[in-house]
Amino acid sequence: MTPEQEEGAKAIGFNEETWDCFIHHYSSYLWSEIVDYNYADHFRNLGWTEASWNGEDALPATEAKWWGQLTDDEKKAANGLCYFEDNWNMIDMNPNDSIFPHPKPDFRFVPWNDLPNYTKSTAENTLGYDEFSWNNLGFNIAELNTFLNLNSTQREGLLEMGFYTHTWDCWINHYLAYKWNSFYGEQKTAIETLGWTEASWNDLEEAPDTEITFWDDLTPEEKAAATQLCYFEETWNGEELSTFYDPNPETSTLEVTISDSETDIAGAKSSAEVSNSACSNYGFNFMMLAISLGAYIIV
Repeated sequence: MTPEQEEGAKAIGFNEETWDCFIHHYSSYLWSEIVDYNYADHFRNLGWTEASWNGEDALPATEAKWWGQLTDDEKKAANGLCYFEDNWNMIDMNPNDSIFPHPKPDFRFVPWNDLPNYTKSTAENTLGYDEFSWNNLGFNIAELNTFLNLNSTQREGLLEMGFYTHTWDCWINHYLAYKWNSFYGEQKTAIETLGWTEASWNDLEEAPDTEITFWDDLTPEEKAAATQLCYFEETWNGEELSTFYDPNPETSTLEVTISDSETDIAGAKSSAEVSNSACSNYGFNFMMLAISLGAYIIV
């Protein structure tokens, strides 16, 4: 941390130990330091070895598990590294009063020619966007990946624009790059409600019929499930941004679409057991510190 960051951390009540444990989780320590400070048993119980810590071997299986999927011993080890259910699952602490699980990144639904120059420059220079791939969601190769699996330059560009791991993975990737065993709880309920199985997700069977169904033809339960994956009518149908963007937010087509269907979707969520709780954990908890020390604190 820079001296300014250290002062800022102290000003909000942190000291070195609480920061390193509750925020940092010792993620930048050398393995020898982990051993010296007696944290090695906790890491080993979570499946870490010196080789995996140093990037010479695969990450342990616990890095792709939700808290509820951990064994009791693994939870105890995680507690020793200042993890608890909410921060292990990276629960989204940002304000969100919408029907979606994470706040909508409004700027991403502004057509290319209406973007501020600084946003357009960042999108073009760090993510490789052009007018077509910006205005047509899903046509930029970066959108086929999770936030944490993008390279550092791409992640920094997204942070500069206003994205973070939850909003990118939900609103842009829609969890399409997740492995089946990464789905849990409300996410898994949503995926299964849309007809997916482990076999179809892994391309061993045909995709479900919902993949070729327009929004209006989805059932209320399916619409609720799609909402949990941050789809709304226009993005589900693959419409180009300019067809539903309105520069006046009070009369925006997007807002009207959401408002008109909000009651039906909320009711369907209850029947489909799909809630608005935030969840986006593709593992890699220890990578979060690298992108949380700037203007954003990501939990």
